[in-house]
Amino acid sequence: MATHDYTRPTADSGVFFPLLSAVLQHVVALAQTVQNRRQVAKLLEWDPRMLSDIGVTEGDVRSAMASPLGDDPSYRLGAMARERRYAFQAAARERLEREGGSRC
Repeated sequence: MATHDYTRPTADSGVFFPLLSAVLQHVVALAQTVQNRRQVAKLLEWDPRMLSDIGVTEGDVRSAMASPLGDDPSYRLGAMARERRYAFQAAARERLEREGGSRC
């Protein structure tokens, strides 16, 4: 006598786990964005001298905080600080080239 096992197939895990993984990644990214937003907001308590030490101004911080809630303001603030540093370095190079050219 032969027996047969008639079990129902389980849900297709080929769709469920990637979907769950994508949702979890989105939740983790959103939580990190909220945490970064809180940390950037704390910079508004710093005085201008302390902000200039890290290469930003109060206006930069306020501008970064004005970004949409889903955007991470720390990325925008970092980009502003890099742009200011690069502009300062370029101005210093130009000044040195002018002074070096006038001495010859």
